[in-house]
Amino acid sequence: MIADIPTFKPGDELTREGIRAELGGGSQGGICPSTTTPTISLYSDTNVGDQYGYHDGWLQEQDALGPIFEYTGAGTQGDQSFEGRTGQGNAAILYHAEQNRSLHLFIAVGKVPGSGTKVHRYVGRFKVDDKRPYYERPGVGSDLKPRRVIVFRLRPVGDVYRHPSDFMPPATQTKFEFVKGHATKRLEILRRRIQKSGRAPSPATNVALQREELRDEWETQLIEEGQDVGFAQVRIKGMTDTLVSGILNRTNNTLYEPSGSTTRDVLREALMQLLDFSRYFPTTPGSPLRRMLLLPGLPDEDTLELLAEHNVGIIYRNGSGGFTELPPPPGQPGTQGTPVPCSDCPQRESGTPLPA
Repeated sequence: MIADIPTFKPGDELTREGIRAELGGGSQGGICPSTTTPTISLYSDTNVGDQYGYHDGWLQEQDALGPIFEYTGAGTQGDQSFEGRTGQGNAAILYHAEQNRSLHLFIAVGKVPGSGTKVHRYVGRFKVDDKRPYYERPGVGSDLKPRRVIVFRLRPVGDVYRHPSDFMPPATQTKFEFVKGHATKRLEILRRRIQKSGRAPSPATNVALQREELRDEWETQLIEEGQDVGFAQVRIKGMTDTLVSGILNRTNNTLYEPSGSTTRDVLREALMQLLDFSRYFPTTPGSPLRRMLLLPGLPDEDTLELLAEHNVGIIYRNGSGGFTELPPPPGQPGTQGTPVPCSDCPQRESGTPLPA
């Protein structure tokens, strides 16, 4: 088998024929797993993306791990998925590390003079972001019908070429959008990635797994109760990154941020996500937003005081395996009957001991 490291370098411009001569992959399509090398070639074309209302590119903002390239999944009609014929390419990207494949990204930059053959700039080698490999956003298909689109978050592996034209344009206005229903099989996908890796999950993976288990179970309960449940996203004016919420229940205006641990460092991150996102939630007079953390258990008393100071309540898994709401601090409206009531709920009043 040929190695997965090509002789061409980031910034080089090639035709697909030249790319396939080294990496293999299909002669058409945007996601091209190779049968001759352990690689997947990803092709991005702004002109094509504009036809379907999406834009691939580098985020102008970086996080602690560095730059991120957003790449839109395959499928022009209906919700994009990781299953079926159109979902095969998306699954190939998502599980590339577990299948020991590398991702190589190319961006269309023009055509060979006098022909219709596209020229592609090699950006470099990538991997999906370990913590947040993808997110979903609302979009419109080629049939003009609303749908969900998968957006992969790709991290550079080694040297990459970052041309100014390849950066995402910032949002011209702040936009809030609601997406109804379950997040697309997030728990099942995480379990499958763990299984495909063949390795025991790390502590961080176990936290992520418990987070998705809580999210899935609570979403399911709310949907079965007939609640208007989904998630939301916000594009902020002047920025390119997209904020994605936890569970949003529009029936009682409640935003839940799930956390896979009650340790202070993990809860700080969940609290920041909750407070940050809630700033952009459109509210109406008399219908304030309730902010809740969804937890695998009760945190320590000092953390409860911290949450109370920020007007944040919690839903936690109780000793019987169900869910219980810790009574919200004064001034925050109560739940409209969703959590299971209990006779021994812990109180927030100062000096009241919490249950063991």
